[in-house]
Amino acid sequence: MFNDKLKMLRKMQHFSQDRLAEEIGVSRQAVAKWESGDIFPDITNLIALSRLFDVSIDFLVKKSEACTKREGPLEEVAIDQDELRRFLYKAKIRTYASGIEQDIDGLREYSHDYLYEDPPYHYHDSYVGNEIFSGQEVVTFEGYPVWALSYQGRVLHSDFSSKFLKEALFHVTPERPFKGPVHFQKGASVYHCQIDGDLAWVIGREEVYFNEEKVYELVFHGGLLKE
Repeated sequence: MFNDKLKMLRKMQHFSQDRLAEEIGVSRQAVAKWESGDIFPDITNLIALSRLFDVSIDFLVKKSEACTKREGPLEEVAIDQDELRRFLYKAKIRTYASGIEQDIDGLREYSHDYLYEDPPYHYHDSYVGNEIFSGQEVVTFEGYPVWALSYQGRVLHSDFSSKFLKEALFHVTPERPFKGPVHFQKGASVYHCQIDGDLAWVIGREEVYFNEEKVYELVFHGGLLKE
């Protein structure tokens, strides 16, 4: 829905309703009514929103196709791996790693979920648990699942900082958009990520150390989907 997408985009940019209203030249009350679903912006304001958030008008107004069933075998879906790699990179830095909690319904009870769309691609990250957790990232193309990554992790010590982990993950690179960089350090906290494989099939492990003691670990594997 448009109002949910608008709230998500605003929060991703750390904008208040007042700030968004100022950026596009409308009243805060107008933004509040857009986000509540009471009214819909006219074409002039839709254009302003698409330019501000760097998304298409189609993305703003069209219903998500993420849950739409596509007819035909997966082999018929033509995937440009470079394009998919760029999309994954954008999805990673605008969801969990951004540090912004998205106000959306979870995929399942008690799950934590993050969404990002740049049609025809859609990204959904969903995990359950906290100190010990498990999750999966799925990318769809025109509503059809084309890539997935499963992961399992755990916190080993109270010195672990989720804020540091998110900062490390924010430094993911477009060349390997799976988890974080090979190495990231800030003070006594150190992040490492090892991978084997590429977009088609990858396995890996990430670890966080504090004062040279391991305080967090996660394993992951995934790749392109094929029937």
